[in-house]
Amino acid sequence: MRYMMIILSLFATTLAGHADPTTKSRIAAVVNKNIITHTDLNHRLHLAALSSGLKPNPENLNKIKDQLLRVIIDEQLQLGIGELYQLTIDEARVKESINRIEQANEMPKDYLYKVMKENGIPLKTLNDQIKASIVWIEYIRAKYSPTLQISDIEIARERQLRKDTESKTQYHLAEIVLPFETPEQEEQVKADLERLIEELQRGAHFAALAQQFSQAATAAQGGDMGWLTEDQLLPEVREFVDHMDPGMLSRPIRISQGYIIIGYIEKKLPGTEKAAELSEEEAQNLIAEKKLGLLANRELRDLRRHAFIDLRM
Repeated sequence: MRYMMIILSLFATTLAGHADPTTKSRIAAVVNKNIITHTDLNHRLHLAALSSGLKPNPENLNKIKDQLLRVIIDEQLQLGIGELYQLTIDEARVKESINRIEQANEMPKDYLYKVMKENGIPLKTLNDQIKASIVWIEYIRAKYSPTLQISDIEIARERQLRKDTESKTQYHLAEIVLPFETPEQEEQVKADLERLIEELQRGAHFAALAQQFSQAATAAQGGDMGWLTEDQLLPEVREFVDHMDPGMLSRPIRISQGYIIIGYIEKKLPGTEKAAELSEEEAQNLIAEKKLGLLANRELRDLRRHAFIDLRM
């Protein structure tokens, strides 16, 4: 079952294309020169429901429609960056990425394409999703990596944090993060997370919802934050985790980026196992990824502010 959930979550991608006055499907949104039709949105909604364990009935689809449209809009903005800077991703690289996904999930080679074909899903849907992800990562790294500064003090601190985990309680957590930029959006985002919590309590899959809705860097890993000590948690999050038990969900928590819900997976007591030593290079890479993740979020917020976005829902 988990195997199929992972597969289905990968299928939930938009079919948005360039604006065409002959388009028969009604327009849900215009993003710069691209359109997202109601047909595109409905395809995504049904696949999102399947991947997260929701019944694809009108009530459930309506609950996730607004937030899912915002995710699709962000994807279109990211693809637009690829076009603007001529970041070409060839099919061989896309295929290589798909093969890695299959290997990581112990799937036979070309299994994803086979399942998509059997379900009448165009191969372009998965290919475009992977292209958007690769383009965005390449753009952020090309723009910021050359000037990214990481001090010896930061590296030493990161290595010490790893060593200190042996003597501290560790928490295995997952997250879904939704950002907002205006007071009106804040209320909508909080309401969206409340609805996601309702669906999770009814049995929806946290990882699938995180992959499709979360705007955090952890979305690609189903929201998995890994093992963290109290020192590594945001103060707002730590306050909730202190009163939670494994298996519990938090309510929406206000943080600087927006709102977050936490899934508490498990806890590891001090002295349970020896922490692997972190090399200077590994520490530097970890710090770089954290900083690039924050820069990517800021860049996406700037893209939204300067984009032409016309919602027609």
